[in-house]
Amino acid sequence: MKKISIILGILCCLIFVGIVLYKINTKGSNINNNSNNEDISNNSNNSNSEYTNINEKDNTTSVLGPKKISISSSSKQNFKKFQDNLINPNKVDSSLSDSSKEQSPYYKMAVNAIKLIGEGKKEQGINELNEILKKDPKNELALEGLGLFYLEEGRNFDKALGYFQKMVEINPTNPTAISEVAYVIEESQGLEKAESYLKDLLEKNQNSPAIASTLAQTLVRAGRDEDAIQYLEIAAQAPSKPGEPNYAREDLAYTYMKTGNYQEATKNYRIIVSSKQTECDNLNNTQNIRRELLDGCNEDLTSKKIDLANSLIQYRHCDEAGDILRDIENRTKDDPGLKNIFKELMEKCQ
Repeated sequence: MKKISIILGILCCLIFVGIVLYKINTKGSNINNNSNNEDISNNSNNSNSEYTNINEKDNTTSVLGPKKISISSSSKQNFKKFQDNLINPNKVDSSLSDSSKEQSPYYKMAVNAIKLIGEGKKEQGINELNEILKKDPKNELALEGLGLFYLEEGRNFDKALGYFQKMVEINPTNPTAISEVAYVIEESQGLEKAESYLKDLLEKNQNSPAIASTLAQTLVRAGRDEDAIQYLEIAAQAPSKPGEPNYAREDLAYTYMKTGNYQEATKNYRIIVSSKQTECDNLNNTQNIRRELLDGCNEDLTSKKIDLANSLIQYRHCDEAGDILRDIENRTKDDPGLKNIFKELMEKCQ
């Protein structure tokens, strides 16, 4: 009887251990499956991400530091995005000269030719764009379409550069044309050649924000942040449309932070916050405004206030930074993540 009891005890222990091991393995399997599912989801999201233009901002932020300046020589407008913008009625390129805008009799012809290229009818589209240029040599749409086509088709830098330079000759205030030329020169001849070209262009078109902005970006890519600042100062003076961020001002504030000039960084972040606050107030006073627009504006305002608070802390204005962070914390009481951010920021003042 005693032996039977011992055997039964051993069997119970073995069964218990087996159950425990089964649960551990099952849990591990679920974790792996979830991890794999997340990886698949992330890969799917990445594959659908849009091509980023050089003038678009990278919204990835370090909450303990300023937004990263989004400057890359590979961040170039591609032909598809150019085509999509043309056929989107909500995206009108105000930088085009009058001869290339919608009132021009050749505008629709150029748009249709560009659509043909996008549909794979390349030879027909190219022929039509060339015919337009014979009749209207200053047609910027045709010039840009041909430039982008040759840039992507076999990376024909020389041919693309000719079209982009013609655009700049016609309209030296067109930021797209300037960035296209700078990109091609930089890719084919190097940063120094691009810098030299842009400085000559800026000298001929004094205080052009578009040229100054592209020159600043070129210098940042060359690792010359201090040299870029004087051109970002010019670019930041350009008036921006209501509701549109002043990217040059944001780049200027970031670059001052990066180079350790916290006083100037703070000054510029104050301007950024003030501008965004006015925008949000105007939205709030607009009747029948969509809630998501106002929420988006307020979230962006919070982000910019955190940037300002961070620059104030670096500038050792801790009391003002604390007031800003406490105000944000009071408005977002249910966000434990922000509490940790604020705690880490304020520890810099200890």
